[in-house]
Amino acid sequence: TLMSALTVVLLHKYFKDTDRFVPQISAAKSISPRRQLYNELANTPVCFGRMTTYTACLIACMILNASTKGPMACFETLGIEFAETRFGMYRAQAGSIVATMGLLGVVNLMAMRVSFNKHDDTKMICGGIIVFVAGVAMNLTLDGENPDDNSSWRYIASMFLCYAVGYPICHTALIGLFSKIVGRRPQGTLQGLFSASGSVARVVFPVMSGYVVSFLNIEILFTILVIVLCLSLLFVVASRETLTQLAV
Repeated sequence: TLMSALTVVLLHKYFKDTDRFVPQISAAKSISPRRQLYNELANTPVCFGRMTTYTACLIACMILNASTKGPMACFETLGIEFAETRFGMYRAQAGSIVATMGLLGVVNLMAMRVSFNKHDDTKMICGGIIVFVAGVAMNLTLDGENPDDNSSWRYIASMFLCYAVGYPICHTALIGLFSKIVGRRPQGTLQGLFSASGSVARVVFPVMSGYVVSFLNIEILFTILVIVLCLSLLFVVASRETLTQLAV
C-alpha cells in the first residue's frame, strides 16, 4: 500500500507534458463541434484544479493496471502451492493446468476481434473484471483441512476464468483504452509509466500475499483480491462515460 501511494505521488509530481494534444488546424479546416467538446472535457480542471481530466484519466488507467495485474501476480506466485494445499494436486499436474489455461488465453485473444469490434474498451474491461472476480471467488469456500473434499474441477474452472478469459480480456482492453486516451502523440514515456505501474503491482501484491497467507490463510487473501477487483470495476462503471469520450 505504501509503495502504491508513493507511486501515485511520484506520478503526480513528475508527470510532465501530459496536456491533451491538439493538432494544428489550418484555416481551411476547422475543428468539428464534437472534437471541440472532447478537447474542452480533456482540459477541464479536476482534483481541486491540480490536474486536468485528461491527466486524471491517464493516472486512473495506471492504477487500474496495478489493481488488475496485482491479483494475477498473486495467482502466479501462489497458484501451484494453492493447488497442492487445497486440492492435493502434484506440482506437475497443477503446472500443466496453468500452462494450458495460459495457452487458451492466447487463443481466446486471437478470437476476440469480433467482440472488440462490437464493444468499446470500457465494456470489455468490465466484462473481463467480472469474469476475473468469478474465478477468484470460486476459491473462497474451500475446505482447508480436508483437501480431498475439494473437487479438482473448481481449480480448473478458476484457472480458466482467470488465466484464459478474465485477465487477458481486461488487460488487453485496458492497454487499448490507455493508448487511445493518450492520443496521436509520442507514447513512449507514458507507456513506460503505464508498464511501471503494473511492475510495481507485481512486486507489492505477491509480497503482501505472502504475509497474508503466513499470518492468516489463503481464503482471506482471495477475499482481499475480490474487494480490490470489485472496487476497480465500480470505478470503471462510474467513470465509463468520461473514459469513452476521451478514447477517440
